[in-house]
Amino acid sequence: MLATHGQEEVLAIDDISFSSGCVPADVCQTCGFDLVTCGWATEASAGRTSWMCTKASEVPSLDSVPWQDQSGHEEGSFVWMRASHASNSGPVENSAYLNSSVCHCLDGNCHL
Repeated sequence: MLATHGQEEVLAIDDISFSSGCVPADVCQTCGFDLVTCGWATEASAGRTSWMCTKASEVPSLDSVPWQDQSGHEEGSFVWMRASHASNSGPVENSAYLNSSVCHCLDGNCHL
């Protein structure tokens, strides 16, 4: 999900699902970030941007965050980061990590 309001862009993740190559399949289920982060944690260290978990209805009107989650609900939640913050230190994929302590890819068939 990418939202653009004015000059600033925001990257947001609402739903996570797993392919059959991910282990352990019984632990790694879908996550909509509506009540909890489902064991996902941001890796905040020098030069990296943190992901933030936010309910769509609680977003300040000045932020460029989507006003609804992926399903179109204002009361839904998602994790997000400002793309402009990530670009200050390099490409987005090198600047913001959302890690799971229980879900790992063991082969090329896994897509998180």
